[in-house]
Amino acid sequence: RYGAWPAAAALGAWVLQPHLFALAHYATYDAILTSLWVVAIVAFARAVEPPSGGADRGPLPWAWTLLFGASVGAALATKLTGWFLPFPFVVWWCLFPSRRALAVLALGG
Repeated sequence: RYGAWPAAAALGAWVLQPHLFALAHYATYDAILTSLWVVAIVAFARAVEPPSGGADRGPLPWAWTLLFGASVGAALATKLTGWFLPFPFVVWWCLFPSRRALAVLALGG
């Protein structure tokens, strides 16, 4: 509307603003990290579910266990707060100990 120079100055002020640049990066990592937390929680819950018989024994669902391990590993590599992801699973296993949960934690780790 006002010409090329004011447009270039406005674009430069918007793009090169350090605070906006930093916040854009934090928001991107937070969204990815939140998604990885949710995937890890769902995968752990599905992997720990007992088979239809209700016993703690039975075949381990490898796909859910591998998805759990991959999502935790990706969260650890994304941001510092990803390093807090294993703690809720360990606390859950301490409160509700089972062989199945221990196997999922060990193989996922």
